Amino acid sequence: MPSLPRGLYEELITEALEARLQEVGAQLHTARSLPLGRLALSLHLGRVVKHALACLKDKDRVAEGITLARKILDLVDKAIPGVGARTVTPAKAGA
Repeated sequence: MPSLPRGLYEELITEALEARLQEVGAQLHTARSLPLGRLALSLHLGRVVKHALACLKDKDRVAEGITLARKILDLVDKAIPGVGARTVTPAKAGA
């Protein structure tokens, strides 16, 4: 795997990035990680969902995107009761 170029990174440490950082461990003399910022995780999740939706075929994007959004919001609602995720759930496609 190619080495990481030198520079400043503001990235959420994913499992894949963590494995890569362990591979180059000795080279990271000045590397440090900071506590996760309050928006970093939401931005990361947004990028992942945006990429996933972009990978769908055009004809399937709306229906599958709504299904995915409903599943995500259902998980949020179950994980954090009272957050009101169900109130912003998109209507089913074609409904």
